[in-house]
Parts: sequence; C-alpha cells; structure tokens
Amino acid sequence: MYYHAVASVFSNAIWFLTMKEIVINDFSLDLFIPYTLGTVAGSLTGAKVSMRIEKWLDAKADSK
Repeated sequence: MYYHAVASVFSNAIWFLTMKEIVINDFSLDLFIPYTLGTVAGSLTGAKVSMRIEKWLDAKADSK
C-alpha cells in the first residue's frame, strides 16, 4: 500500500501540473493539495477493496 500511495502522489502531481500548464492556465496551486489527497485516498481505497475481493474469492496467480 505504501508503494501504491507514493506512486499515486507522483502520478497525480504530474497530471495536475501538466493540466495547469497546458490546459487551464488559471488553475490555482491552492487546489493541488486537496486534489492530490483526494485522488490518493480514492486510489488507496480502490486498491484495498480490490485486495479484499481477491481474498474473498481466493484468487491466486497462476505460476505457469
């Protein structure tokens, strides 16, 4: 989960800054922290739900 959180922060930070520069020049950097926290929380929640479903289904990777 730690790796997922760190990767999500970088991914969403790059998206936010790219959109700020390319698409919407008046994007305020004040929105960066709430946007990043919200997207990371959503991403971690989705990953946790996915892990619980895999555990419930007893899903395993095939070694072949």
